[in-house]
Amino acid sequence: MQICKVIILLGTMLELTESWQLPRHNYRANSSLAMNRTGRNSIQEPAGVESLFYRAHLMRHNFTLRGIWQSFLRIIRMGKRRRKEEPIIDATETDQALKSISLPKWACVDAAEEKNLAKMKLILSDELEQLYNEEVVLANGERSRLVDAFPDVYSDFRLLRFLRKDEVQDPATAASRFKNFISSRKENNHDEIRIRVENSLFRPPPELEVVDRYLPCQFREEPAENGTVPLLLHVSRWDTSSIARAISENKLSMTAFLQYWTYMFDSLHLHLYRESMKNKQMIFIDEICDLNKLSLAQFSPSFVSKVMKPWVRLTQANYPETAKRIVFINPPKVLSIAWKIVTPLLSPGTVAKISFESRK
Repeated sequence: MQICKVIILLGTMLELTESWQLPRHNYRANSSLAMNRTGRNSIQEPAGVESLFYRAHLMRHNFTLRGIWQSFLRIIRMGKRRRKEEPIIDATETDQALKSISLPKWACVDAAEEKNLAKMKLILSDELEQLYNEEVVLANGERSRLVDAFPDVYSDFRLLRFLRKDEVQDPATAASRFKNFISSRKENNHDEIRIRVENSLFRPPPELEVVDRYLPCQFREEPAENGTVPLLLHVSRWDTSSIARAISENKLSMTAFLQYWTYMFDSLHLHLYRESMKNKQMIFIDEICDLNKLSLAQFSPSFVSKVMKPWVRLTQANYPETAKRIVFINPPKVLSIAWKIVTPLLSPGTVAKISFESRK
């Protein structure tokens, strides 16, 4: 019975890894090879991290054989996304858009990816023109064009991360995501946070830093090695009940909670951008999840609904293609057994991205 429950949990954990991972397929895929991909049901279940903890709660109260079967199917179907219909763009427009791309030669994998990026920029032409005309007042009082001040946020380099989110690159879907990204940053004044990040990387103001006491994650301004920088999530030390109670009792506002994660992930993407330019390759993170003494009781319905939902929406919508690998350290023994059971159902590419380690 326990191993079956862990299989369900593992299935949803893999959903999380796929949502932040590099695509399984090579970027050289020709558009003529694009696969048809089915979307979610009209009644959608939570995605990513939210799904992990939501199912962990459900399986304690409503464990069925059907749930096991659905988890196996979910593992098989991982990574599929609904594609948006791509507008018709003629070759002349694409060729002109190619000239507008401002990236170093090493950034795009090949000519096909560069062409997809050009198509994405054509779809976003109105939004990008507006961004190019916007200015921002920096911390030192100087005025600067928004795109020049924050290349880690608005340049073609960030567009490329949105484009690479799909297994088969889809300029229309990537453009739609980036439009939502721009709108979200304006509505929530994220650029004001980005101004503070410039000279205080990973050092949020005290009124936001309190979040780390509840959900400790180790962000470091470390140089990249082998194309990645580490990010350690101390999952087993997360005090989920206390932070859910603090938000419920208005001791910690949801606004402050989300501003903390915006500050940390904007810091992270600025660091990734700087390291990418220095190393002349796109840099990602190795996400290391410490599961020592992990308990499903940490993920109560209150924590999932009050904390996880808005947190996941923020990170999934604004920070695609951040992680290259996921490493689970000190996993419970039963989780390792479940992994051996589901591995034959996964593609070799997916298996290669995920690893389990025991560390003292």
